[in-house]
Amino acid sequence: MAVIKPAPTEPFTFVFAAAVVIFFTLFLLFGQEPLTDTTSDNPITISDKGEIIFFADSLNLISNKTQSARTVDFGDFDVGHISKERIVESIDSLLVEKGLFKSASKEFSFDGATLENAHLVFTVSDTNEYGNLRIYLNDKPIFDNKTVKGAEYTVEFNNLLAQNYIRIESQSSGIRFWAPATYLLSDVKVSAASFDNVDKMYSFIVYDYEMAGFDAMLSYEVGAGSVRLDDMNVEINGNDINSEKRPMFGILYKETFDRTDGVIASKPDTNYIKFFADGEAMYEVEGAQLTITYFDSDKAAVSEYTVVIDEDTYDKMANKTIVLEYYADKVSNDALLDVSLNEQMFNHKTVVYENQIVLSQDNFRRGKTNLLKFSTYGIYKISDIDIRIVEDKNFKLF
Repeated sequence: MAVIKPAPTEPFTFVFAAAVVIFFTLFLLFGQEPLTDTTSDNPITISDKGEIIFFADSLNLISNKTQSARTVDFGDFDVGHISKERIVESIDSLLVEKGLFKSASKEFSFDGATLENAHLVFTVSDTNEYGNLRIYLNDKPIFDNKTVKGAEYTVEFNNLLAQNYIRIESQSSGIRFWAPATYLLSDVKVSAASFDNVDKMYSFIVYDYEMAGFDAMLSYEVGAGSVRLDDMNVEINGNDINSEKRPMFGILYKETFDRTDGVIASKPDTNYIKFFADGEAMYEVEGAQLTITYFDSDKAAVSEYTVVIDEDTYDKMANKTIVLEYYADKVSNDALLDVSLNEQMFNHKTVVYENQIVLSQDNFRRGKTNLLKFSTYGIYKISDIDIRIVEDKNFKLF
């Protein structure tokens, strides 16, 4: 009987079988969708995350611009722990006299807790010179002399108390008992040096037309008499803008900011700048001025997109992070890119490569069209513009 041998297996059959085994093995190991690590602290790149509700390919923004500048001068002034003359009492005219039948004196008090180097100044308008003029500080004589009619006198005194009393009177006329010793004084003033913490505040206007291409630079120097015991501060609308806290004499300091820094008020006609110093420091600020640079051309480059948000999409946005993302391949060095949605301007400074602006449901109109607008007085090249609803709660900006 003939033996029938199986036909030899072709090499292809073995290769195919092995491939099938390897494919199913890899599918079991790696074919399932990986779990998302929600505990990671790393920033999330959203390019492949979330539901895209708007997309645009690219745009080129090129504008012609004319740049202008305006300077606001604040001048020279001192801030900080400053000694200044304070008048604590002022009397235009004063009559004092003393005799057997007539007597008149003047007494007044003042707080001396923060005062030093006090002095009393007066002019003798008239006198009969029958007796001395006497002045007492806290019941101690500080002046006891006859005076010259028409002369001005200065009486200096120190060692002030928290509460002080000055009494001005005349000496008795003595044997001329029928006529009192009389002094008519004028321009009576008590003044002293007082150390106060002085600051300077100025208001200034940024006009609406200057907000286009707005840049600003504050420049100033400090005088050699400054006492640099502590910091000097400069604020605009409550925002600290000076990088050098203890400026030195002989250096011109320049602090720059633009609209995206959030320094200028949303209503640009309500801005203020404040200079002040901490502790016992005193600074002589010289030549302080604010230079505002803006584009005065109306030829801005503008690109607008209509973003339709139906009611279902709007409802999905509730309590979610919505992100506007775009890429910048070219960025102008001398002009900002304004990005707005429904006329609401975002406080964002466009940088090369990826840009993200976080939005919320409140930024959109339910069931209506929304206007996304890019505008500049410079040159920008933008691509891959999209708006996404991001589910991941670990979303962070870069």
